[in-house]
Amino acid sequence: MQGVAKQGYTLVEIMIVVAIFAILATIALPGYIHSRDESWKNACVSNLRQIQGATEQAMLVRNGTIEYDSLFGANGYIKTKPICPISKVDYTLEGSVPKCPIQGHVLPE
Repeated sequence: MQGVAKQGYTLVEIMIVVAIFAILATIALPGYIHSRDESWKNACVSNLRQIQGATEQAMLVRNGTIEYDSLFGANGYIKTKPICPISKVDYTLEGSVPKCPIQGHVLPE
């Protein structure tokens, strides 16, 4: 009778694989987090542009006066009220410029 076939992996082999996965994770996660934050910021700026366009359109129709809440809903210019994807808070309107509660989210000039 020949020798018994080896079954499974040794503890050292499993530890090496886990260490390799840990190294790959430490390399990949910061890039993923940065990409996610940038996409959320871009979504927020896109929402601000949409609100600004609706505000300008409403001000043309209503002779320069607009209430922020009247931009949304069935009679408004935007069907659903957008919120900041990071803070989950509503935008505000200062004059005719929409503002986000997070500092870095502003419309480019």
